[in-house]
Amino acid sequence: MKKFLLSVILFFPFTLHAQTISADTFGANIHLMQRVPQSEWESVLATAKAHGIMSAREEFSWNTIEPSDDDFEWSIPDAAIDAYTEAGIVVDGLLTYSSVWAASSEHDVPDLNAWQEYVSAVATRYAGKVEAWEIWNEPNHQNFFTGDSVDYVYMVQAARDAIREADPSAKIILGGLAGADTSFLREVLPHLNSESIDAIAIHPYRVIGDTFTYQPEEIQDGLNTLAVDIQNLVAELELHDFEEMPIWFTEFGYPTHDDGLTQKEQAQYLARAYVIALSSAHVQKIFWYSMIDAGTDASDQENNFGLFNADYIPKTAAALHLFLTERLVDTKVKGIDLTQTTELAAPEHLSWNVNGAVCTSANVTIATHVKLSYAFTGDDNCYVPLQASLALPSNTQTLFMELRGSSDDTILRVRVVDSTGETFQYSLARMPHETEWYRVDFGSISTHWGGDDDGVVDQPLKLDSLVLDDNDGAHESGTMVLKTLRSSTSPATYIYRLSKNGKPRVAFWTTATKYDGSYTFTQLRNIARRRFEKARRMFENVTTVSSRVTHMPGFLQVR
Repeated sequence: MKKFLLSVILFFPFTLHAQTISADTFGANIHLMQRVPQSEWESVLATAKAHGIMSAREEFSWNTIEPSDDDFEWSIPDAAIDAYTEAGIVVDGLLTYSSVWAASSEHDVPDLNAWQEYVSAVATRYAGKVEAWEIWNEPNHQNFFTGDSVDYVYMVQAARDAIREADPSAKIILGGLAGADTSFLREVLPHLNSESIDAIAIHPYRVIGDTFTYQPEEIQDGLNTLAVDIQNLVAELELHDFEEMPIWFTEFGYPTHDDGLTQKEQAQYLARAYVIALSSAHVQKIFWYSMIDAGTDASDQENNFGLFNADYIPKTAAALHLFLTERLVDTKVKGIDLTQTTELAAPEHLSWNVNGAVCTSANVTIATHVKLSYAFTGDDNCYVPLQASLALPSNTQTLFMELRGSSDDTILRVRVVDSTGETFQYSLARMPHETEWYRVDFGSISTHWGGDDDGVVDQPLKLDSLVLDDNDGAHESGTMVLKTLRSSTSPATYIYRLSKNGKPRVAFWTTATKYDGSYTFTQLRNIARRRFEKARRMFENVTTVSSRVTHMPGFLQVR
């Protein structure tokens, strides 16, 4: 696994009301009907519940339930639903794939009338017993659906009509999409509305190619941070007037095969990803993929995503899942803690100007905040730098910016110049209408040029500009409003504010590893610990659940 050096680009929700996390937020792909002998269902579900798994994503295979036209085999799904009901675990049903008699192959587009009749039959039979129905698995992935976005829209509309008639209380879930595929959503959402669906499901694995082992805070070529994936998705939803639409992770996980993560790393990444995801008021449910390993071959990646191995022996992540649910259920995650950062000069007190714009008209207005209005006019790469040469405090490692945008395809980038004159450009994300906190860690991947051009960030630094970059040829126009700038000398340390029963809590961790830079791992650990101690002293009568700052999140809570 490629080691990641420092934390990277992250955003933290600020203006939305924090949600209260419920027990059924935490789910897993249990695969009761596909992978577990029926004689073991009761014990497996008891084990799931004992480890904080209160929701299950369960596949209702069309080919198994209706192997030929109007010939239904209900015995297995009936027994499964009874088992889930008895265990008190909420079921979210996955309607997939095509039956062999209704399509050329299971991944092809089925006959729509046959599809609607099947959905109607299942939704009617399990009305009041299944919380939600997810329409297909990864319809944006050619390995699972050979149709296009138009075909998928027709399938969603047919399923919607059938489910609304059969069980009006059941939720309809769009997806789950492979990744956070905003391009596919852009083709689908204009044909739907908020009455058609109740949530968007994504599978935001931290994956490049066939490697599923990247950290949730990590950015690489072809991979955003988990938080940026969420932010880009929120921007896309806002663009189509789905701003209140919940987001479900119906698959998310990490493998522990021979070339994958250790059990300890899997547990660490699970906990950090869950805190990051649930800090967004949009993310409502997370289903780990999967509860149980799919096989026993330790060299096979696909076999080893489980919280438990194939013999139901818990991995470290299973215990961590329980630990996490015990601390997060009935809790609100309020976002990033910024008490240990330094507020820089108020943006409106700086001299901002547009310099070097390419095929863009732009205007800067400075009042209580800095407002940049822009319109991209060309078909090639258009961008506009908003410049303000600001010397950053000595040894600044992280920059925080509070701003909002227009929910279009415009990407925010940040340029800083080091002491040799080398420019580093960091790519962030799209900018929703909501005000967000954006984080840039200067040890993260960037493009660079000029100065000594060695790719090493030499202190001290100057903030050169914020750059708005278009989606080539899209001709977007909108505004960006910058409200606050803050900095920190503490790299790779994350502290989140939480609240339970009106009492404050803190979740904290570091992503620091050994690296060739200005800090040793021990020094970074000490920085994290000092920052944590300052956060701890904000509270009176604090009891420490865990005070060791490591890659595993710890928690503080008031007695």
